[in-house]
Amino acid sequence: MANLPNITQTELAVLAAAVLLLFVAPAVLSWADERRQRRTQRAMIAAEAVRVASTVESTAPLPDAPAIEPAPAEALQHAHAAFAPPPEAVAALPTMEPGSSPAPAVATDAAAASTAPPAMAPELHPLSGTPQHRFRLDDLHRAQLSDWPPAAIRNDPERSSRRQEAEQGAEPYRTRICEALILSPYPARSYCLGTADAEASELRLSFLLFPVVWPMSQNQAVAQAVFRVDRITGELRGWVDALRPQELSEENRREIHEAGGAV
Repeated sequence: MANLPNITQTELAVLAAAVLLLFVAPAVLSWADERRQRRTQRAMIAAEAVRVASTVESTAPLPDAPAIEPAPAEALQHAHAAFAPPPEAVAALPTMEPGSSPAPAVATDAAAASTAPPAMAPELHPLSGTPQHRFRLDDLHRAQLSDWPPAAIRNDPERSSRRQEAEQGAEPYRTRICEALILSPYPARSYCLGTADAEASELRLSFLLFPVVWPMSQNQAVAQAVFRVDRITGELRGWVDALRPQELSEENRREIHEAGGAV
């Protein structure tokens, strides 16, 4: 026994801590986890019981309502006399002959507008020439010209203001204008706004029609679609103002020929 090493208190403490860490700590953690799971299960069971109880209460039949005794005839007569209209109001009501039907009520403007049929897009015919091509502005490319509108309009405040007023006033009619069927002697692949003017009762707009997709100048236009808008009635009408063949430049003639049109 004298040859055995001496064990100090520190070594005993380390050994006890190792045993606690390896055996006791896992057991404590497992016990705590099981206790937490049991608490969760009890809470879920209690919540389910409350939900079932509330469902049963909501579906339970209501208690019988007490019977309502009919009011005496004398009380009904007093109530009728209190709410009956005065004799002069009854005399003022119009009388109807037997077999006649009441006059129909006059519809309000809003109701009449809601039942009115939508306005149809117009059909534009050429003033001269044979209509060989049919298209709509929606079918064409909308072009932008660098030199249009001309400087005479851009530099004139009054004319420029009237052009803007015409453009803004035509906005409610844009769909009908773009869907109008255009019958033209010449083909068109693009368009742009030509002239626009506004008066008190009428808007005047014209759209230049080009046989190419990317025109560079308004001189390349072979026709124009002219629209007139009645600002009072909303009527929209128009026509196609085609350029005469002798007024076409050689470049335009070639463009029309390449596009498949007749000159």
